[in-house]
Amino acid sequence: MAAKLDPEQLADMKAAFALYDKDNDGVVTTVEFASTLAGFGVDIRGTQFEDLIVRCDADNNGSIDFDEFVNMMMVSSHSHEEDEQPRDPEEEKLMKAFAAYDENGDGFISVEEFHKALTNAGQKVTLKDVEKLVSKVDKDGDGVISFMEFALFAKK
Repeated sequence: MAAKLDPEQLADMKAAFALYDKDNDGVVTTVEFASTLAGFGVDIRGTQFEDLIVRCDADNNGSIDFDEFVNMMMVSSHSHEEDEQPRDPEEEKLMKAFAAYDENGDGFISVEEFHKALTNAGQKVTLKDVEKLVSKVDKDGDGVISFMEFALFAKK
């Protein structure tokens, strides 16, 4: 996708990518993405921005490299066209499953929400067991499972 950009557009994309890639490691993580958007005053609660990342993370490694970033920006700039297309059935299943665990609808699955859902499903797990599970899935260490983390875990 980057090859289809003229030199000025490519320079603009590189500059935009650099804004998001806080540690200059060549990839943008969900934390970097969220931090930059929050800095711009964008409301990042919920899963909308993570949904975009999941769709654009072609190699499913949980971060966005430059080519994926360009694709994401192109998709984002044509979001009205994206809304007209049906969602991938697998993505739809993931979103429904995530919503079932995200009881309060804040876009994150807390240890308590996950524990309650597992208990209601008949699983005999302690809160400590669920904390261990969440810590394995929680890539950014914030103590909750985001949609991105949930999707990456489900794809393994």
